[in-house]
Amino acid sequence: MKYIAFFTPEAIPMHIKKIVRYGFVPNLPSSHQPNSEPSTILITNTVPTLDAASIGRSSSFKKGFLSFMVLFIIVTAADVKYIIDQRRILCYTSPMLDMHKIPTTAKPLLYLKNLLLKENTARTAVIVPTNRNLRTLSAYAKWELDIQTISEFTRRANRYPGVLLPKELRGYYLYKAARSIDLSAVMRTKEIESYIQFIQRSSALLPFFREIMVEGIDPKRLQTESMYHDYADQIDVLSKLWATYCMQVHQDGFFDEWECFAAPELDESYISRYDRFIFLIGGYLNNYEITQLKSLSNNAHVSLYFNYVGDTHHQRKLLTSRFNAEIQTEDDEVIVANAHIIPCQSGLAQHDLITKKILETHYTHNIPFSKMAVVLPDPKLASLFTYSDPYNLYNVSSGLSVADTPLFERLNGILEIISTVDSGKIYLPALQKFAAAYPHLSAFIRKELSKGALYITADSIPSPALLTMIKPFLKATSSYSEVIAAVSIVAVNDPEAISELEKLQLIYSRIEEPAPTKELLSAVMKELSQLSTPMNKGSVAVIGLLESRNMQYDYLFLPDMNASSFPAKQGKDLFMNTELRRALELPTHADRELLLKNYYYQIIMRAKSALITYTASESEEPSPFIAEITTISKIATRERESYNPNRYLLIPNDRTFKANSGAIEKSDEILSELREFKFSATSLQLYRRCQLQFFYRHIKGLKANTEAITDYNAGVIGDILHKTMETLFKSAILPEQSDYLQHMERVFDDRIQQFDYLATDAVGRFQTQAIRNTFPLIASQERARAKVGIIKQRYEDPIAATLFGVQFEGKIDRWDLTTKGYTIIDYKYRAVKETSVQSFDKIDIQLPIYALMMEASFRNLPIEMLWFGFKGDGFVQGFPIERIEEFREYLSLLIADIFADGVFKGAERDDVCEYCPYTSFCKEALI
Repeated sequence: MKYIAFFTPEAIPMHIKKIVRYGFVPNLPSSHQPNSEPSTILITNTVPTLDAASIGRSSSFKKGFLSFMVLFIIVTAADVKYIIDQRRILCYTSPMLDMHKIPTTAKPLLYLKNLLLKENTARTAVIVPTNRNLRTLSAYAKWELDIQTISEFTRRANRYPGVLLPKELRGYYLYKAARSIDLSAVMRTKEIESYIQFIQRSSALLPFFREIMVEGIDPKRLQTESMYHDYADQIDVLSKLWATYCMQVHQDGFFDEWECFAAPELDESYISRYDRFIFLIGGYLNNYEITQLKSLSNNAHVSLYFNYVGDTHHQRKLLTSRFNAEIQTEDDEVIVANAHIIPCQSGLAQHDLITKKILETHYTHNIPFSKMAVVLPDPKLASLFTYSDPYNLYNVSSGLSVADTPLFERLNGILEIISTVDSGKIYLPALQKFAAAYPHLSAFIRKELSKGALYITADSIPSPALLTMIKPFLKATSSYSEVIAAVSIVAVNDPEAISELEKLQLIYSRIEEPAPTKELLSAVMKELSQLSTPMNKGSVAVIGLLESRNMQYDYLFLPDMNASSFPAKQGKDLFMNTELRRALELPTHADRELLLKNYYYQIIMRAKSALITYTASESEEPSPFIAEITTISKIATRERESYNPNRYLLIPNDRTFKANSGAIEKSDEILSELREFKFSATSLQLYRRCQLQFFYRHIKGLKANTEAITDYNAGVIGDILHKTMETLFKSAILPEQSDYLQHMERVFDDRIQQFDYLATDAVGRFQTQAIRNTFPLIASQERARAKVGIIKQRYEDPIAATLFGVQFEGKIDRWDLTTKGYTIIDYKYRAVKETSVQSFDKIDIQLPIYALMMEASFRNLPIEMLWFGFKGDGFVQGFPIERIEEFREYLSLLIADIFADGVFKGAERDDVCEYCPYTSFCKEALI
């Protein structure tokens, strides 16, 4: 905000009397013109550019104003507020907001980067729509820059009156509210079924509530604008349901984020960190966002950069009116994009053609794979690129759906077993889905069937592991917690699913209403199906249309451009039809379709070439979008003959291309650098994982651009727990003391306070409480260790030693000295199991390396090496001391391998390339 205040000199605190220059502010409203007293002083946080000579020529100032010189002083918002509060002086304010359109020919993120290079960005926040935008802009930005996604900005910028309700619990509280209200006018039923059935039948309710809240729509206005006689009754019922829902939420100490949409309140502690906010916007702004931006512009300079194609914007008139500012445009160069449109026999044929064209573009024209992208109208259409990628070309951003993994195969098998259980007995054919994974089961089933048996008891299953997996599901009714615990047994080797199940357990533990086990399992599977698992990643991006926003690729491939895929069919709106939306000036479904088309136009118009494909068959029609771009757009199109291959390249007899990670020769210069390098357990583990990663990271010193850690994630929690234990140790609080546990909790709570948004993040609070619940175990185990007679403890202890002629360094989390010797301890914020060494290549080698370094420094090996798991595992063996001599030999061979003549080789397993920042240096070589 521009603060322009008038008061006498004695009203100014001494610490802000910093004279900048003389001048004046043009076009000051007459009602706020100063009087002619020489003692009047003007304070503003901007310095005018006009000099004293200009003042005499200005017609905007009265004679009285010219009779004295106006003094300009730079102050902070807090200083001005202090002056106004203490002296009650008049303060004139004006919003600072400007709007711009990014030229069609410009790469949006690169355009933004070049803009920021010209400015001082020390106190500037850049807000972008997607995580992909954030990562790309971070890679562009080689200087310190605070980049956030819009969701992160919203979470931090708003001040909420209470702890935010986790979004996963909205359905549960809506169900609680619905049980006390007659919903027959809305749901055509008087009886509220079970929670699961209610959620399935009420899918339109929550989107409706969100929209009227985010758009600030008064339900009475809905009743006024509607032409249907029973609509008023429906709105009355929905209003009562929302009021009851909010009451239920508040009673449990929560607050729904949607409640603040009508009047967002900014968090001053966050906003005050910045002088300017720059937003990159591609879609429509809702009323809540407009209100938030307008309020933000009263506290800081706000710049909006719109990325859209064409001369008009759906909301242009509205934004101009609400922000009192025009969208500034640069002269757009007229460009003509090129697109080739090819019908194909099938989806597989489309994928086959795209694969051929990508390889041809790369190897014939030397175009990097990273400059190509496959943009899908719906990310769910990525299955072919997930399953058929023999050349490791595709980087499927959505990953492999958990629904397509062996975990879901097992769960579907269990679901079938539950569905066929009769009088507590299991239908034999349903067990056949598990026959391949469990020896003797297939023979057992054949034997029983030959006897004429169709059902068996659970205890008759010959595999104890399968019985352990299936038995918890055989109850007729269960609770959510019981089913989640049972699914966790099935998903024991799937860490991502386990993590999601832990979250579901925290959130749904309050829903103890018994329900049919089959329904509950289906509901949990539906939650899990939204997850995806990482895929082996190449360099050609496979992204959904929404993820393509603000991105730019030179060569595009746009498959599945059929009428059934794009524009996507939208669900029927039960509570606000198109006529009502127009009356309320809300975007209609037609507007949303136009926006989606604009996303396609943005990325096509900025590409050098685009290949558009669709399936041509009796049951499939091309998308209307194809007809549109061939007739009215600036895209030059060329129709090709239908692509109907006799055989597919995707299933070749012999491959011409394959992924090749390449190699780097170990020159004398490189070996010389290696001899000066200080190794660590982490760097050696990286060498074992991928020698090329080790080379790029440690020898070449190429550090990947990483995002600032802003979320409350596992890495952050692990650091907090490390600091908690270190602080506790330094405070000299002993485990034997009765208040040791209370001290531990207090130190942890102090550390966690730095995450101010945890006050409103309910899921974060659940996670925090789950961690605190492990503290009694930690305290009891620490007391048990103290009884052994610990003489001395050291935390975060740096150590250095020479092993096999190589320098090593590291930092030991903790080591305990007792009368019997010393123990090395490493803290882990993850589930840990006792190390059972089968192969040194497959274990964490941190502890045994520390042991050898300690031996080199103190002449003695530790008596034990332990991990401490903060997820309830406590102290477990991290490495068996009796295997240390075998490990010593293994380490010597590993060091010798590093210094041996030859090359640094790439990883043998493609999954190592998952998030490798150096993929572009080594992937995809022609052989």
